[in-house]
Amino acid sequence: MIFGLPAGEVRLGRQKAAKRCRKLARHKRTRSALPPPGFRYPAGNLAADESSSRVVALEPTSWAQLLFALLSQRFSGRAELDQGDVRRQIVFHGGFAVWTDYEVPSTGVSEILLSAGMLAPGEAEQLRQEAPLDSLDARAAALSLDLVDVETLGMALRDQCEQRLLATAGLSVELTFHDDPGLEAEVLEGLTPARTLRAINYGVRGHCSPEQAEQALEHLEETDLRISRSYSKYSGRFGFDSGEQSTLDLLGSRPSFVLDDLMRISGLDAVRGIQLLYTLWACNMLVEAGSEPDQPAEDTSRGGHSERSLVQDLVVAKIAAGAPPFDILALPKDATLRDIDRALADLQKKVEGEDVTASLDDVRTAARDERRLSSRTIARKAVSDRRWKRAVAALEDLNVLEPGDVDVELDLAWSVWNDADRQGEALARTLDDAVAACGEESEAIRARSQFYRGHLRKHQGRKQEALNAFDRAAKLDPRLLDAQRESRALAGAPESTKSGKQSVKKDRAKAAPRKVEKGPRSKYLSGPWPIIWGISGLLLLALAVAQIMLRLDVDY
Repeated sequence: MIFGLPAGEVRLGRQKAAKRCRKLARHKRTRSALPPPGFRYPAGNLAADESSSRVVALEPTSWAQLLFALLSQRFSGRAELDQGDVRRQIVFHGGFAVWTDYEVPSTGVSEILLSAGMLAPGEAEQLRQEAPLDSLDARAAALSLDLVDVETLGMALRDQCEQRLLATAGLSVELTFHDDPGLEAEVLEGLTPARTLRAINYGVRGHCSPEQAEQALEHLEETDLRISRSYSKYSGRFGFDSGEQSTLDLLGSRPSFVLDDLMRISGLDAVRGIQLLYTLWACNMLVEAGSEPDQPAEDTSRGGHSERSLVQDLVVAKIAAGAPPFDILALPKDATLRDIDRALADLQKKVEGEDVTASLDDVRTAARDERRLSSRTIARKAVSDRRWKRAVAALEDLNVLEPGDVDVELDLAWSVWNDADRQGEALARTLDDAVAACGEESEAIRARSQFYRGHLRKHQGRKQEALNAFDRAAKLDPRLLDAQRESRALAGAPESTKSGKQSVKKDRAKAAPRKVEKGPRSKYLSGPWPIIWGISGLLLLALAVAQIMLRLDVDY
């Protein structure tokens, strides 16, 4: 297997590989680095070009190469691109991106400073009012208001530039390069450059799919490669984690390797492995073995590479680097105990030496401890989301790691019963036994056990027992709103027979509509107020009659 593909589909014969290597030799760039096919570099050197502008096509597969090309050429100027109907720009100085107005949510200067705890909410709002467009005016406004110091503001603008630069990694647009940065020299010197190699690493991780990386590297399948000597100088600037760093350090210490070697060693998944090699290749740090000056070519007639030695060196390097246990075992964070034991058994077959074996035992212990800490959280969320298979896997591991925990056994019985579509008398009895074992536990656990029993009795058609269980659950834990809803639903519903929903619908259709007593619309229409209104009306009527009699001046 080569990165998930059958070897027969991608492996070339030695003659074809040699022919391809000779073809590649005609296209070598500086330091004999292998060229990225399909990527259109700007013709010539942008920094030395006499024309005022140049258009370059940007694709997701060429983003990393373009950034490194600009860095290696020490390009100073700006690149313009369209974001919707608005023209945006990325300013470069000495090959590094220093500022861009490409809009990305939550990347304003005030927001970055607020999230970092460098500004209070009121100060952040004040800065937003002074510079609502969040352009470079925000820099001048922050300095004039004396909200932060120059160094802190520079770090915030650098983080803003990096986050916005990463958002362009998945774009397919045209970039127009200009030699003029469009900013004053004093402003340019005051801006902190973005960390280009770190941005390339994270951009490839987030936007380069394994298929794209495989397609870019497929011409190297049978080529003897090595990591260039420049990698050791710049390795700390990519932001690789300890496992990735130790893997690349191991490959870098070897005279040569082939892409298939990365798949034969344990400790790195295929997706991330191909992305790492693609990152180095985009940065001219993955070269053909023997192509660098003063480096002798390796004699490849000795039978290839030893899988055992590769794994041995990698495990020792990762343990020495203090890599996390799941990283050493090449497992995801939610790996089960079975996955841990299987990965450990596979590693133990490929290593030798008492020291390494003892270290792997420590790795197994640490991995089980991490699994114990994460299983309860994973299980609780899975039960809440009704992802029963995931809940069962986590709870089974937790039951092994913490035997005798009544709470775990209860949730496990409940999850297994639901995962089986609530079928099976044996599973129902197991759940009943788990509920009965919670008699001496806390009120929260007993409330949950009664809630589970209510659903069990309801499924069995024993309505009154289900209603009693839901009532007890609601009484034990008033916050258990689901129990209250189930209780109200059962209390208001007629007895259901085996005919199920049809009989319930018929009974509801025959039931008389509920009478709703309508109260008075206002308090002034109840109590003593009607009497007061009546007396007031009579008094007004008497006054009106008296006025009429006086005006008519009738003589009696």
